[in-house]
Amino acid sequence: MKKEFTACFTGHREIEDLFKAREGIRKASADLVKRGVTHFLVGGATGFDINAGELIFMLREDTWRILNMIRLTVVLPCSFKVFTQKWSEEERKRLRSLMRFTNKNIIMQKAYSPDCYKMRNQYLVDNSRYCICYYDESRFRSGTGQTVRMAEKQGLEIINLFGNLR
Repeated sequence: MKKEFTACFTGHREIEDLFKAREGIRKASADLVKRGVTHFLVGGATGFDINAGELIFMLREDTWRILNMIRLTVVLPCSFKVFTQKWSEEERKRLRSLMRFTNKNIIMQKAYSPDCYKMRNQYLVDNSRYCICYYDESRFRSGTGQTVRMAEKQGLEIINLFGNLR
């Protein structure tokens, strides 16, 4: 995985208009593929992350026969069981299904620790050139805000879908 051909996703768990958000993810991802991006990293959280992963999977399936090039990696902060312990069964099923069809799954550490989410977010940014996000700047104190600030600090090209969907 080369950083210059990689994009990561980060976004809030709650999405105002899921249809518009999914369309924004699809368009932004397709545009990046046209620019040479072949690898996508997603953090696996409910909301934006899982939707982004599912759409990349569909994009990969659409281009598989022709290009055989789209790669998807799910990066979890801790084990699946710990990470999803407060989720509904439907949410766990969606992530489990997504992880079954990725090219790679990374678990930052087995057990939860106070910094495991930050480690996951740093991994996403450290290994990407682009950051597609759904970030409401009024929600500064969030994991999404943290990831976007990390991406800005490292000079990633940031594509914020939040403003485009209002």
